[in-house]
Amino acid sequence: MADPKQAAQTANPAESADALKAEVERLKAEAHAAKEEAEAARTLARAAREEKEAAEAKLKEQSDALDAEVSRQEEAIQRQLRSQRKVRIIIASGKDPQDCCPVPVAVNGREYLIVRDKEVDVPQGVLDVLDLAVEQVAEAVDEAGQNRTVFRPAQRFSYRVLGHIDPATGELARM
Repeated sequence: MADPKQAAQTANPAESADALKAEVERLKAEAHAAKEEAEAARTLARAAREEKEAAEAKLKEQSDALDAEVSRQEEAIQRQLRSQRKVRIIIASGKDPQDCCPVPVAVNGREYLIVRDKEVDVPQGVLDVLDLAVEQVAEAVDEAGQNRTVFRPAQRFSYRVLGHIDPATGELARM
C-alpha cells in the first residue's frame, strides 16, 4: 500500500509541473500582448510621423503661396507708385536739430528717405503722406486775464513743390 506521504509527494510534482506550465503559458501570453502593444505603438508613431510630415508639407505649400502673393502685391504696389505722377519737392530744415535730419516717408510699404534742403523727385503719394503728417502744437492763449494752453494742428514738415515731372521727357514742368 502506498504511503499517504509518498502519495502527496508524487501528486505534488504533478501539480507543480502543471503550475509551471500554467505560469509559462501566462508569461507567453503576456509577452505576446506586450509584443502586440509595441507593434501598435510603432504603428501609431509611424502614422503620427507621416501626419506631421504631411502637415509640414502643407504648411510649406501655404507659406510658398503666401510668399508668392506678397511678392505679387509688392510688385503691383511698385507699378502703382511708378505710374503715379512725379513731383519735384524740397523739404526745408527747421530750427531744431531733429528738423535737420532726413525725412522718412512710407507709402504702401515703400520707404523714401528724403534729404532736406535738396530737390528730390517723388511720387504724388509721398506728397499725400506729407500732407497728412500733422502734429499738435501748444499755444498759450490769454482769455479774460487767465493763461490757457490750447493745441492747434500744424504741418509736421514744411515743403515746397517746384513742379511736376513730365513723364514723356522726364523734365520739370514748373508750376
